[in-house]
Amino acid sequence: MREDRLLQIFNEETSGKNYAKGQRVLNNDLVSSLDITSEETLICINGNVISENLFNEYNTRIEMDSKKKSIFSTFCSCSDYENNEFKKRNYCCKHLVATYYKALEKLIKHPLLIGEEEDEEQSIFKNKSNVLYMLLGDEKDKEEIKIEVYINKNQWNDNITTEFKIGLNSMSSSNLYILKDINHFLAAYYNNVPINYSKNFTFHTKNQRLSTKDKRLINFIEMLKEMEGKYKYSSSGRDGVVNGKYINIPKYLVREFCETIRDHRAYLNEGFFYRPVETEILDQAPPIDFDLKVIKDNYVLKSSGECQQF
Repeated sequence: MREDRLLQIFNEETSGKNYAKGQRVLNNDLVSSLDITSEETLICINGNVISENLFNEYNTRIEMDSKKKSIFSTFCSCSDYENNEFKKRNYCCKHLVATYYKALEKLIKHPLLIGEEEDEEQSIFKNKSNVLYMLLGDEKDKEEIKIEVYINKNQWNDNITTEFKIGLNSMSSSNLYILKDINHFLAAYYNNVPINYSKNFTFHTKNQRLSTKDKRLINFIEMLKEMEGKYKYSSSGRDGVVNGKYINIPKYLVREFCETIRDHRAYLNEGFFYRPVETEILDQAPPIDFDLKVIKDNYVLKSSGECQQF
């Protein structure tokens, strides 16, 4: 089963909307263990998740009905889940969200979910008389949106900001449009309102869809806005998280931001070079080769064909 379909099932069948928090837990590698078992049509996802303060560890469990393509039940031993378990159907705290996100790669290849998708698409999405099709439309017929990321650095304090360009996936990078008002874009995205960028491009979720990586980027932005709302007292005299076309990235979240955009086309922009330079997000130490020798009481450092003495 495709990842976007698994995410759709999870979003529709659970409550809590802790997606951004769960992504943060996952990015910080706090899901310490994961085990997936199955019995008849029931898939059981069991996990252990370390708390963000590193003082506790919680047991998580998600049961998924592979035949009905639904979430059967959820459980977590944390206090947030205990406080909301009976108030909301299939409540998912951030630990459960992180557990499900961690399990996605294995669920895609799970035997009970392989081979079901084609029949499902034919019976639901390709049947244009179906009520669900009329309400949601066929995602496969929608044009995919492309978002590219431009990273800026303040040369005085090394603060990181980012801006974006947007367009259709079929458009070249040089023809994309600057996303001038991020809050306006988010409002249009959530409320299915069109934004006209030019005669060649109008953003409208009625006819277009965001990729999974772009949805993760939006979740990251929403997480920043939520954090800002909780700690407004600490940001007095500073620019907000969203400032027109810019997102201000807190220094302690730069790594998480880089992990969020690792699949995007990204550029080092103002504060790095005199023009935008495409870059790559690495999950490893950069491949820098150097050699240090002592020659006639001098330390000689060689790297990439260059030589410096000190």
